[in-house]
Amino acid sequence: MIYKRTGHWHLDVTIHGVRYREALNTTDKRQAKELEKNRIAEIKQGKNASKMGREFARKPFHEAVKVYLEEREPHVSERTMQFEKERLGPLVKQFGEKPLLRFKAEDLSDYQKTRLDAGVSGRTVNMEPGILRRMLKRAKVWNAISEDVKALPEQHGTVAKVLPADLKRKLFETAASRPEWLVAHCAAVLAVSTTCRGVEIKNLRWQDVDLFGRIATIRRSKTAAGHRTIPLNGDAMAALARLLGRAQALGSNEPGHYVFPVCEERIIDPLRPQKSWRVSAGLKVIKNGRSSGEELSQPVAGRQ
Repeated sequence: MIYKRTGHWHLDVTIHGVRYREALNTTDKRQAKELEKNRIAEIKQGKNASKMGREFARKPFHEAVKVYLEEREPHVSERTMQFEKERLGPLVKQFGEKPLLRFKAEDLSDYQKTRLDAGVSGRTVNMEPGILRRMLKRAKVWNAISEDVKALPEQHGTVAKVLPADLKRKLFETAASRPEWLVAHCAAVLAVSTTCRGVEIKNLRWQDVDLFGRIATIRRSKTAAGHRTIPLNGDAMAALARLLGRAQALGSNEPGHYVFPVCEERIIDPLRPQKSWRVSAGLKVIKNGRSSGEELSQPVAGRQ
């Protein structure tokens, strides 16, 4: 069929299960019908690549990636763009100069094997060719190799279960029994009491915590929907109070300082968020970009 949009006629037809939507570049309906007839004949004869598709297919892979991302950006979220850029990194490394029209099923099979040998999970490997598949469809190449490309089996982990009340109590009593587990213990209590993700807890600053109002404001999350205000229950209040006492002892309790600051080489930098939980036996604090030389008498950093 043909249809009119913004004054010009377009083609929309499905042949052998493949849908083709192309601009016919004419405002005349009779000419559009003639172009439609000719185009359908070309597709049935195997001349199914549009001019734009042919140009895209001839590009080296690294250049095609740039075009793909530019076209993709207006239609997907920022998080999706970030995800696809990350997944495309290994693909560009493998196929940098290879034109899309030269891709064969063996290329994808070899890529899958290479990634598996590197220790990458089947699920991750499947996501990477998933993006490549969209690019090959854009280049009108995918249909020729799709039947010979198989997804890898994905190993699904054990489904998590909720701890019974007695085991939960024992877990937190054990975590609170040693001073060097303080940070990890408080982080776990906050996670359970607020439903916060790890990235949300690690990026919490003291200016985001209102102990008098009993609320915490999440400003950094996995998605925009994660930005929210959370009421604090008694357990969360107690954990934050312990962390505040620790921060005051370290001099890292300014509004812009992180509740869980980074600790590297037994040195705390309150202006950087924690990346992982570590054990340290004597902490120094960075003030104005330099180590203060001050230490606590007992270890307070936690272990994940």
